Amino acid sequence: MTLSWYDTEAFTERTYETRWSGTLLPSDDGWAFAGMHVSTATDRDR
Repeated sequence: MTLSWYDTEAFTERTYETRWSGTLLPSDDGWAFAGMHVSTATDRDR
């Protein structure tokens, strides 16, 4: 999944290819995230 936003301090767009994983637990309203992790394949800003 592509994650991107405009950095208003650096005046540039940040774009990353990401992978998301998480744990769902049942709740009174259906399901709720108990935890979530997002990672990128590379760190292009460093």
